[in-house]
Amino acid sequence: MTPLHHLRAGIIGTGFIAPVHIEALRRLGVQVTAVCGSEKSAKAAASLWGIPRVFGGYDHQALHRSPDVDVVHITSPNKAHVEQSLDALSQGRHVICEKPLGMTSAETARVVEAVKKGGRKGPVFAVNYVCRFFPAVLQMRAMVARGDLGRIIHVQGRFFQDWLLHDTDYNWRLLASEGGKLRAVGDIGTHWMDAVSFVLGAKATRVFAHIETFHKTRLRPRNEVRTFSKTAAAAVKLQPYKVDTEDFGSVLLKFGKAKHGYCDGVHANALISQVAAGSKCSLGLSIHGTLGSVQWDLQQPNEILLGRRDQPNQ
Repeated sequence: MTPLHHLRAGIIGTGFIAPVHIEALRRLGVQVTAVCGSEKSAKAAASLWGIPRVFGGYDHQALHRSPDVDVVHITSPNKAHVEQSLDALSQGRHVICEKPLGMTSAETARVVEAVKKGGRKGPVFAVNYVCRFFPAVLQMRAMVARGDLGRIIHVQGRFFQDWLLHDTDYNWRLLASEGGKLRAVGDIGTHWMDAVSFVLGAKATRVFAHIETFHKTRLRPRNEVRTFSKTAAAAVKLQPYKVDTEDFGSVLLKFGKAKHGYCDGVHANALISQVAAGSKCSLGLSIHGTLGSVQWDLQQPNEILLGRRDQPNQ
């Protein structure tokens, strides 16, 4: 296996999350050798971060063919993920792809099949569900698997944000044509679902959901804006548009059987919202078993509350 500091990474996309990948890679000792985006944005990112190779015009195929790239990080808008993933795999490149993997389950299945064809000797492919790797989440997973909480009964939780609270808040994720029909649930809700699945060691087998769009019509600038940018509404010309993605939703899940035997048919429910005032990135979950419970919130990532019926909570 190639040591991390010998790997050379190429970044596709130059938006909000791309710098997060670049900084994380460098902290791990991975060389970032290439960046791909528009001519202007790719050159700007390369200059800012000292990246030697620039692939403008969104020419991801040229980046995939580059002899200076071993692994590709896909941080582009959702609608481009499948095409870019399949092309990178065809060139034998390892891939880290931002979620969602595809706009639909049918699209996602194409990538899954391509990875399976490569087998164990083929490229490594991963989707960026980062909550799995918080020490507290790993600890909860170990507690469940050891039986510290007994048989798991049910799970409750939420993922709340407020960055799309106002009807003048805008980002490409609001458009189904750019990000997919599921926005709040697909963009942040899947982080919660993946974290719960990881902790339980079981996959969801049934789902029921209600989703709702509070702002039926929003206002958007005539030009694109960066995610989380502070563009004053009064300073730009706005135009109304009909919203075709949800602002919030309620999700019910039933999970299958885990190999460790402590989870079988566990029920879970979550509230997901991007219009929850005061919540910046509040992913919370509580797992309740016959011997105890654990609670965790991403906003206090190093703390777990352990609950007992007949003993003090810790």
